[in-house]
Amino acid sequence: MGYKDINGKSKIMASTQFESLDARRAFPCWDEPARKATFGLTLVVDTGLTALSNMPEKSRRSLEGGATRPRLEMG
Repeated sequence: MGYKDINGKSKIMASTQFESLDARRAFPCWDEPARKATFGLTLVVDTGLTALSNMPEKSRRSLEGGATRPRLEMG
């Protein structure tokens, strides 16, 4: 998916909106307040890209070649 920023420069964006059934297909989870689990997710993100979550990053590590490895806590 693409868009243009405020300066008219083309950017790339990927996003998802999981419904509870679809989320369970991707990883074990329950979308019930009494059954919520906390888990971590580690990504490798190319230079110039940003990984976002509904929770703050727990840590971020720089990798060779300019990529970063953010650790996200979910739940």
